Amino acid sequence: MLSIGTTQLMAQVVVDRNLGEMLHSMQRLATGKRVNSGRDDPAGLIAGEQLRSELTALDAAMRTNERARRMVQTADSGLSQVSRLTREIRGNLLTAASSTTSKAEQAALQIEIDAATEAINRIGSYTQFAGRKLLDGQDVQINTSTNPSDLAAITLPTVRASALGNETGTLADLRTGGKLDLSSGTLVDAFDVVSAVEKQIAFARAELGAFDKYTVDSTQNVLQAEFENLSAARSGIIDTDYASETSALARGVILAEISVSIFKSAGIVERAKGQLLDELTS
Repeated sequence: MLSIGTTQLMAQVVVDRNLGEMLHSMQRLATGKRVNSGRDDPAGLIAGEQLRSELTALDAAMRTNERARRMVQTADSGLSQVSRLTREIRGNLLTAASSTTSKAEQAALQIEIDAATEAINRIGSYTQFAGRKLLDGQDVQINTSTNPSDLAAITLPTVRASALGNETGTLADLRTGGKLDLSSGTLVDAFDVVSAVEKQIAFARAELGAFDKYTVDSTQNVLQAEFENLSAARSGIIDTDYASETSALARGVILAEISVSIFKSAGIVERAKGQLLDELTS
């Protein structure tokens, strides 16, 4: 038969253990984490940290790809303006080709063509993203995975009046004093150059659109799916199961109350025993 002192000691041990378990459950519920330190689950901590590292890399790759998307869209916006200006140049050439156009009108049309080609040059110089010029033959690269060497790239076009055209000439040749200006009498060749530029710009925009839709989008979708799956896996390892932990806390509270009650009862019996011994010896 156990002595009162032994019973009291055992009750104290049980109280401490139940209170510790209750506090542990409270910590998990408060932090939302099942693994708050290595002692909670050493293997789980290692797996969770490895997954967190992978998630960080995936997040960086997705942010880089979104940045590339904005860069491509900025470049396309610039090219859209070039396309508009090229159409205006075509319209001026058509007007100039009419026999009803006077010399004064032709001179005004030449001024408009000069202004349009200069505007195209400005677009090529000033279309930028985060301080980086885009329409000067730059490459846009994106990560297709978390490996830095897995890259997809597209080369942006060079937008300058002197660089747009064909073997006949360039847009720069349509300016005043150029070999294809309105006074040269070579409107057919000028039309040929403008048509070539329109095709170049349209093709460049199509390439950018395809890159955005099929490369950037598909890569982003794959990375997002991987991120979600790894997040779920890490959550299953690290995060608190609230239903289970709430139940464990309730159980811990009940056991702690019972343990405390037993501890108090043992103390009462111990005091009663002492009083009885005092009375018998007096």
